[in-house]
Amino acid sequence: MLGAPYRGGMPTPASPHSVSSTTHSSRRRSRRLTGLAAIVLVTVTAASCIPPAPATGRGTNVRRVELMGDSLSWGLFGTTPRVDPVLQELLAPAGITLTMDGGPGDNPYTLWPWATHARWADQLRSRIATTDPDMVIIQSVLFPGGTDPANQQRYRAAFTELVDIAQSRGAHVYVVAHHRPNSEPARTEADIAERIQGEVIADRGVAVIPLNWWLDRCKSAYTTGGWHLAKNGVNCWAAAANAAVNQLRNAVG
Repeated sequence: MLGAPYRGGMPTPASPHSVSSTTHSSRRRSRRLTGLAAIVLVTVTAASCIPPAPATGRGTNVRRVELMGDSLSWGLFGTTPRVDPVLQELLAPAGITLTMDGGPGDNPYTLWPWATHARWADQLRSRIATTDPDMVIIQSVLFPGGTDPANQQRYRAAFTELVDIAQSRGAHVYVVAHHRPNSEPARTEADIAERIQGEVIADRGVAVIPLNWWLDRCKSAYTTGGWHLAKNGVNCWAAAANAAVNQLRNAVG
């Protein structure tokens, strides 16, 4: 432990009102970056906000990050914010590019994803072939029908395939520890999904980003449903991911 766990609230989101003045816009952007930087500063005060150790992988510098996610990353079909604009803003000063695949309403084992989405394994295989990311983050908590043992077998096989693809060229692979839905059966299904993920990644050098730690300390993190992320929750999710990226950069460059 590098100090007592952080207990304060996260910065509140910037005003949603548009500003036409270039000066005012620049100042607003500066304030937003300052707020996000304050979140990232938490990493020096508590070891529990980052993985115990970086994921294993190749020794090349971190320049490309791939995020595969569900609606906590993509937003709920346009009704809640996406994480990628915020995360890319945090990564850009280090010269790191971000790509994002997956999609709301999907998970790694979905055989019939939403009409515009390919299977996660197919999306990731294409991404590995085209951009060869140095770091792959798999954020997935949705598991409808997760109490069915047959679905659990399918999920295990699909998640194993996804990790195999993610590690196929030496990328450092991460999964995410989530907060839980407020209602059943979604809460139990999320528990099962993360249990299976943990079993699949055991002894494979995959690290876990403790998003739950960040959201427990994030002011006004959720929408009225209490599960999907509001603007400040997205800021905290981006900060959690960025903290893991920086930890990996400290290890490999």
